[in-house]
Amino acid sequence: KSHLMLTKHRVRMKSLKELTDRLKHGPSDCTGIDIGSTAIKLVRLRGSGSDVTLVGAEILEPSVTNLSIPPRLRARHAAIAVSGTNAVAKLLTFPGAADAGFEGRLHKSLGVAEEDDFRISYRVISEGQGRAESRALAVALPQAEADPVMQHFASGIPAPYSLEIAPLATLTAFEHGPVAANPDQAMGLIDFGTARTTLSFFHRGALVLMRQFDFGSRDILQRVESTLHVDTETAQGILVDSAFDISELLGELMSPVTTQFVVSRDFVERRDNCSDIALFAIGGIALSRATLGELEQTLSTDIAGWNPFDNLNVQTQSVDDRIGADSWRFASAIGAALSALE
Repeated sequence: KSHLMLTKHRVRMKSLKELTDRLKHGPSDCTGIDIGSTAIKLVRLRGSGSDVTLVGAEILEPSVTNLSIPPRLRARHAAIAVSGTNAVAKLLTFPGAADAGFEGRLHKSLGVAEEDDFRISYRVISEGQGRAESRALAVALPQAEADPVMQHFASGIPAPYSLEIAPLATLTAFEHGPVAANPDQAMGLIDFGTARTTLSFFHRGALVLMRQFDFGSRDILQRVESTLHVDTETAQGILVDSAFDISELLGELMSPVTTQFVVSRDFVERRDNCSDIALFAIGGIALSRATLGELEQTLSTDIAGWNPFDNLNVQTQSVDDRIGADSWRFASAIGAALSALE
């Protein structure tokens, strides 16, 4: 449902039927690859009807020259997610249908000056007629960020099937998980990335708001390190174990972002006439009880952790304790592969 393929030319996916027709000959076995700045996350998924099985998962050291995929995780096709440091992603609302005029204005709506320097894609989430509004999720990834990644797949297998940015791939996994399991429940996801946090809300199974903030786990870790005069590993331990009371520090640091979280949630509740939004969080900082406690206090609601393995059939031998403990790190790789399997 959320597949956004970043080709060299704009891809328009008008409806679920069009998407299904486009991908009806897609793979049933796919390697999902999330190429991040600190690690490469790999999963292999096999689909049979509505059932999806996690065949295996692994975390590799980042590499700019050689991406060596273990044979057990090497399917014929790869769905790739990248951080998209300079990518732009927006949920656009506009009057009428998504026609040629909308496509012609798309790069300007995304704030992209030189269209040819980007890979641009969009998917219509709801299409209006007449004066009714349409809503589309659009993304632009600089070609300069896409090219080095695609060079890893210039020959051999897996062959690249799709390319998208990691935060949107995570949304796909979330749609297939909690949203699909409870389509009548309004839901929100806070996705803490290293340098950027993505806030998304779903109502009646559809994405209704998405915002990105230039704030991530790196900002929190650096503040803990400088304030307490500790190294990165110790700072991570303090956040996860709550060994020190850092609530005041977190409150000061996160206040500008959490205020926007409240504004966004209240906006969705009023505009879409929904309440009792279930909130989830994922990312390294989501493991921090202190961080979640600060968010829960500001938002006056509980926030649940989300495990992207939960809605998959997991082969027992495919996930050891180390992978299981780091399951949150595979959300983007899983989402990318799920898109391909659709």
